[in-house]
Amino acid sequence: MLEPQPFALRFVPFPLSLKNLTAGNHLMCVGIDAGKIEPLAVHVQSLRNLSDLISGKAQISELCDLEVSDRSPSCEGSVPAEPAPPMCSSHSGGYFQSNRTAGLSCVPSASARRWHDGLSFFEYSAVMTLWLLLSAAACVSLGLTWVLRRYALARSLLDVPNERSSHSIPTPRGGGMAIVLAFLACLPVLWTLELVPARLLLAVSGSGGLVALVGFLDDHYHLARRWRLLFHFLAAVWAIAWLDGMPVLTVGHISLPRGWLSNAIAAVYAVWLLNLYNFMDGIDGLASIEAITVCMGGVLLYVIVVPGNPQWVMPAVLLASVAGFLYWNYPPARIFMGDVGSGFLGIILAVLSLQAAWIAPNLFWAWVILLGVFVVDASVTLVRRFLAGGQKYLEAHRSHAYQCAARRFGAHKPVSLAVGVINLVWLCPLATIVGLGYLNGLLGLLIAYIPLGVLAFLLKAGT
Repeated sequence: MLEPQPFALRFVPFPLSLKNLTAGNHLMCVGIDAGKIEPLAVHVQSLRNLSDLISGKAQISELCDLEVSDRSPSCEGSVPAEPAPPMCSSHSGGYFQSNRTAGLSCVPSASARRWHDGLSFFEYSAVMTLWLLLSAAACVSLGLTWVLRRYALARSLLDVPNERSSHSIPTPRGGGMAIVLAFLACLPVLWTLELVPARLLLAVSGSGGLVALVGFLDDHYHLARRWRLLFHFLAAVWAIAWLDGMPVLTVGHISLPRGWLSNAIAAVYAVWLLNLYNFMDGIDGLASIEAITVCMGGVLLYVIVVPGNPQWVMPAVLLASVAGFLYWNYPPARIFMGDVGSGFLGIILAVLSLQAAWIAPNLFWAWVILLGVFVVDASVTLVRRFLAGGQKYLEAHRSHAYQCAARRFGAHKPVSLAVGVINLVWLCPLATIVGLGYLNGLLGLLIAYIPLGVLAFLLKAGT
């Protein structure tokens, strides 16, 4: 028998259905000690408010009195113990997270090793279902974009070039609706498979659907900026409410406690990311390649940092949905995503990054690092235009760093592909290092952003 070693309980992934969870069951989790990750079996001695936990309303503190054991999940459960004070901190995603090691001593169980080394029939079926779902998302997006392109041409929904444009021929717009419909259609399937908690599903679908609706109306009727901004903040507030606000975040030695201030900052962050994504959708393929490579990084983060956690499936589905659209948007683009697509991608990526903070604070900083190209370009451009004084800094223009680079190269493709390379070669490794905890989040953010800021200045962004 191996000697018991202390482990920190980090999370409980998907394999056991919560609908069958009762006191005496075992769950698969991962123990982390000194950087080592081991699969474990967690024995549930008592469970309170089971119906709330299943529905996604419960705080994780309602699962109390965990005991890590070496027994098989199929063994007889012990008699439920009396409810004990909560041992587990909560987050809105429906998974378990705690940094406490007190009272948790264990050795990797044989059943956990079997789960780790091979897939059961149930798990294999779930994996195959996921692959089919990802393929379906890409194909639906691909086909819907073709339909939307014909619709835009028939309705003359075209982006006509002007002095602020980076394209030279009238091009259909509004193709981002294909991304919206393909992605949202997959969410009920993910929830049915218990890969997405109800609160996250409501946060994403509600905020994304509202932003997409506003974008669709703006593509057709050109809504006033104040109304767009109002609905953008409503979407952000909706998402933050369903995510149960922001967790405690640490910046250096300063901790930002939970409360109205942190939630307000989160709302401003979400609205800014939503709008900057719209600002950055100005050349062929750029917004699509950004979304795909950022989602690649997000999937990699979850697989490496929290292996077994099913949170990776949502960025994977978003990746597949955008990939189908990219076929039509790749330079030279045959259709643009329009505000309906760019705003939707911005708010979904914002919600995913905020949700990541509940899994581990470092993962939030890692997501913000992944989004660095768009954040830095849009922020530097806006600040320089604001400081220039005379320019109407919120109006459309063509002075973003990526637009300056496209004019310098005389083509969109090298710039869009270069952004993808920067994301995969520079930002993704840094984000992974931060996610694993080897580098402070704020320091990693500065290391990632400073070279991007220098590049933006060299390209004369905002002038």
